[in-house]
Amino acid sequence: MFRSSRLYTIVILFAIALNCSAKMKIAILPLSAGVGRTQSQVDGLQDILLSDLVSSGLFSVVERFRVNDIQRELGLRNGAKLSQAQIRRLGQRLGVEGIVVGTVNFQIREKTTTDMVTGMARGEYNIDVRLISISTGEILAAAGDTQRRETERALMSRIALQLISSYQSSSASILNSNQNPITLNGYLMVYPTDLGIFTSAPISTINMINRKADFGHNSWRLPTSEEVDLLIANRGTLGMRPNITYANSYSIFRQSSPLAVRLVCTHNFVEKNPVDAGNVYLSSFGINFGNIPVLKGSVSTSFQIHNNTNTTITIISIQCSSSNVNIGNYSKTIPPYGSEQIFLSLSVKGRQDMSLTRKIIITLSNGQELTYTMQCKVV
Repeated sequence: MFRSSRLYTIVILFAIALNCSAKMKIAILPLSAGVGRTQSQVDGLQDILLSDLVSSGLFSVVERFRVNDIQRELGLRNGAKLSQAQIRRLGQRLGVEGIVVGTVNFQIREKTTTDMVTGMARGEYNIDVRLISISTGEILAAAGDTQRRETERALMSRIALQLISSYQSSSASILNSNQNPITLNGYLMVYPTDLGIFTSAPISTINMINRKADFGHNSWRLPTSEEVDLLIANRGTLGMRPNITYANSYSIFRQSSPLAVRLVCTHNFVEKNPVDAGNVYLSSFGINFGNIPVLKGSVSTSFQIHNNTNTTITIISIQCSSSNVNIGNYSKTIPPYGSEQIFLSLSVKGRQDMSLTRKIIITLSNGQELTYTMQCKVV
């Protein structure tokens, strides 16, 4: 059972390595032994982490003996918690870009015969690791988990996978700096790179990307199953990974079956609305979805109403004269200097070869009337 689990992890890590070029040079410090652990047991876990990170193809790792030698020269004890200044000095001496630190805590101990022989107890424990940049001191990636009735060795391999996915997500914006989204079939915009491989839905990562409005768009999302098929058909153009499953909007993420994530959106552009000081304004005037296949059924978007005044604003109404526009639930009041997000969907069923323009009218308690416009051509 253990061997098959390790083999599966190595296969996944090898898949992650494909399409990656430059390796980040890192060092892994001996993990700190917490409650119920000895330093020798934790050192063994460090070796597993090293092996799995090297297998990913994303990192080159300094040999353990070299790390130990430099630590001794600097008077740093194995497993000791280091300050940011100590980490930077150690990293500079090792000539690395990043250093991995972490702790292992055992919370409930159940002694077994296997435990006596191998020192790998079963019970409840947690492992937390972080990849820290030497140049900036910021955390580039983090992973952690608490697991019951599982060997630390098996959990450590999964932690390595989580750390790799976290690193890929945090560096996505850097990787994208010299790339642009690719548009398929004139309507589906595809994010330039994968976000990574995940065992749980990367909701917070997607929300962060949309808050930043990457590439001028704030509606990046997981693709539908049909859209994933379209992405796979253009795998070479998009630089997608072979031999791994990509998530769609209906996917169930599991620890045992990690999924690759590539985002899409159906907006051709987002027209920004300049801030009108002392007033209430929209985050954009509207959206042009471009060409939308009739079989898609509907398209969605959202915008924000910003209250740039020192008084509470009440939304009197949000209306559209067309029945094929659905307006989501929203709060009726917007506090001073606050905002409210409005979600919209536009149905294109039965409207083939039609150009659609729909205006949404927002009436406010201060007398303002704002207009948001949705446009598309159904093909």
